[in-house]
Amino acid sequence: MLDQQQLRILILKANREELIQYIDTCLKEMTDQQIDNVFGDLYYEQVVQQMTPLMVLDKIKIFLKDSLAGKYYAPFNMNSKNYTWVPPETEAWYSELSTWLDRSCEIAEQGHRKIGKECLDICFQLIDKQCDDDTVFAHELGDWMICTQQDYKAIYKKLK
Repeated sequence: MLDQQQLRILILKANREELIQYIDTCLKEMTDQQIDNVFGDLYYEQVVQQMTPLMVLDKIKIFLKDSLAGKYYAPFNMNSKNYTWVPPETEAWYSELSTWLDRSCEIAEQGHRKIGKECLDICFQLIDKQCDDDTVFAHELGDWMICTQQDYKAIYKKLK
């Protein structure tokens, strides 16, 4: 097993080209969930927060369409040993939903109340459908899997 402290020292000594090569290899080897865990904040800050309100609304509409089409549905034969396992597709669905909830709240708080509410309307429609057939799959689903920075319920209530 690699010594993480020694590895960290080697990484700090590496030049830019080497670092980019290591990151590229990591991205190829990592699962989507691992990539989201490591790079999710960077993506949110550099891509999602830079989207205009209308771009966010368009992306949320695509997310709704994909969700209803079963893109995130990944059933498996559940038994007493794996019933707590959550498929990567389900993790991805909750991660993306959380991202859009946060960005929708930011849009609404920045004065784009109408678009923010429309975005949140779609997100709440998805929350209502989370336990429907063919949306997402896991034994225990619910709002507890949503991980946001914003109090989306309170912000939504203010928009009504």
